[in-house]
Amino acid sequence: MQAVGDLQAEGLSPRLELLDVRDDTSVKALADTIAERHGGVDIVISNAAARISREIPSEQQVRTFVDTNNHGMLRVIRAFRPLLNDGARFIVVASSFGTLGSLDPRLHPRFDVAHMSLADLAKVMNDYVEAVETGRAAAEGWPGWINPPSKVGQVAAVKVLARELAGEAARRDILVNAACPGLSPPVPASPMANSSSTARSFPSRRRLGLAPGNPSQPGRTDRQLAARERLTPPTPPQSAAQNHRLGAAPKTTRLRPAVRCFPGHSATSSASVINGKSAKRASNPFRPISFA
Repeated sequence: MQAVGDLQAEGLSPRLELLDVRDDTSVKALADTIAERHGGVDIVISNAAARISREIPSEQQVRTFVDTNNHGMLRVIRAFRPLLNDGARFIVVASSFGTLGSLDPRLHPRFDVAHMSLADLAKVMNDYVEAVETGRAAAEGWPGWINPPSKVGQVAAVKVLARELAGEAARRDILVNAACPGLSPPVPASPMANSSSTARSFPSRRRLGLAPGNPSQPGRTDRQLAARERLTPPTPPQSAAQNHRLGAAPKTTRLRPAVRCFPGHSATSSASVINGKSAKRASNPFRPISFA
């Protein structure tokens, strides 16, 4: 892959591994392999995703879509959460569609990230799949496009994980973060697929309501974070290699493995594991926006 070649050109030693995020055994096997080789992980970037086809009705593709984008991410969380080293970064690539504003207010209580568990969230997403497949989705308030509910589920999972790890994350300098890299390009069959102006309406990079050091942000609302960030100039785009190394190990330590799940064909994804070199921590280019 190009990312592996870019890293090799910089003198790093990446290793390419394959996994299927829809297969519990495959995800666990990679986690076990990394635990055996390295004892832990510094960076996990979950970016595996299924595409939406314009030619296929939503009810015929929503199950695979959610199983890949949402349950696949949950499998990665379950497998790699125990392996996070001190100073680790766990990044889920989501979207600015992953805010509650993308959904009918009737649906907001289903994503109660302050109290629900990851298992509760998995059930919400399963119920959504069944609603689409049985033709009940519109009556329940779900949008016609299946991407926003999936993205809301992804960001909700990150918020639940950040809440569960809050004390440990602050103590061990662990960052749990959902990120929007921007439109590149619109997904086929999306309402924006033929819009030339939409890409200009979104910042190129955003963080979705989480911050380093204390992911749960006790005592501070996401709206406060968003208001603060509107006063902050955007960070210039970084190179692909810099983004790939986002959140690398502290500069005083040896770089332990980093895992990035890339979109692959169907549900199959690849993971790039970087090891054997030291590197400075890249600055975080993502900016907070409100979940609500």
